[in-house]
Amino acid sequence: MYPWIERRMTKDHAHHNLLQRPRDAPVRTSLGAMALTCFMVALLAAANDVIALKFDISLNAMTWMARIGLLVLPPIAYFVTYRICIGLQRADREVLEHGVETGIIKRLPHGEFVEVHQPLAARPLEYQGAPVPKKMNKLGSAGRPVPGSLLTPDPPEDTAPAPFAN
Repeated sequence: MYPWIERRMTKDHAHHNLLQRPRDAPVRTSLGAMALTCFMVALLAAANDVIALKFDISLNAMTWMARIGLLVLPPIAYFVTYRICIGLQRADREVLEHGVETGIIKRLPHGEFVEVHQPLAARPLEYQGAPVPKKMNKLGSAGRPVPGSLLTPDPPEDTAPAPFAN
């Protein structure tokens, strides 16, 4: 039922189920976290008699905690999830703007230490929702792996391309 309500409220009729990360749709992700939190509080409220008995808590206190939790916890979950998604987007934008951390520390003439970043392109890239590399080995800076097993590499004649059969 939710997709139809969202489609009608936002007037967005595009498909949203293909290759979209949760951080790229923070409102939808936050609404999902809010719904899950509401469901979990209701689930715990349904078992309030057992919880009150096992933990030696007043049944009335459990009922009031469930009532308050049902009103307070879902908006908190929404806000926290939304901020996490926005923070992850900012981290991706920072990598696209400044480049990947190389792990090389350089000392400037006035004594300040800075880490050298390797830019991904000649100019800052726009964030488009695709995963960005966070480490140097994701860029391929280590070169091609040596063929072979863990202890010994394969001989060159085994790794050479096979001649074409006529």
